[in-house]
Amino acid sequence: MIGLPVSIGITLILCLFFFFQHKALSFLQNSMVYMVLAMAATNYNTIMTINLDKIESTQDPFLFIAFLLYRDILIPIIVLLFVNAFLNVGDTYKKSLSFLFFLLLLNGLEFLFIYFKIIRYTHWTHIGGFIVHCCYLLIGLVLTRLVLYAQKRSKDHESGI
Repeated sequence: MIGLPVSIGITLILCLFFFFQHKALSFLQNSMVYMVLAMAATNYNTIMTINLDKIESTQDPFLFIAFLLYRDILIPIIVLLFVNAFLNVGDTYKKSLSFLFFLLLLNGLEFLFIYFKIIRYTHWTHIGGFIVHCCYLLIGLVLTRLVLYAQKRSKDHESGI
C-alpha cells in the first residue's frame, strides 16, 4: 500500500521540477507534446495490459490510481522534462547524457512500480520496457521538431499575406 503515496510524491516532485524548469517550448507547444504523449502512453499500456496480456496491472483499486498516475502523468512529464532540457543544452555530449539520465529515470520508475506490485510482467521483459522508453523519448523529440516546424511555417505563411 506504500506504492500510492510514493507515486503521488514522485508525481508532485516531477511536476514541480517541470514547473520551475527553464522551458525552451511555450505553454501551447508543451501542451501539444504532452497530449500526444499521454495518448501514446495510454494506448500502449492499454494494449499491453488488456489486449496482449503482456503486462498485468494491479487489481487493488487504490494501487490502480498509481498505475493511472504513471501512465497518464509521469511518462509524459518526464518526456517533457527531457525535451526541454534537450533543447536548452547545446553540447552533443550533454544532450546524450540527458537522454541517458531520463531513460534511466523512466526505467527506474518502472522498476519501482514493479517492486510495489503496481505492474507485473507476465510475458514481457525489462529489455522490451527499455526499448519502449527509448521510443517515448524519441517520439517526444520528433513531436517537438514537428511542433517547432509547424510554428515556423505558420509564421512564414502569415508574413507572406
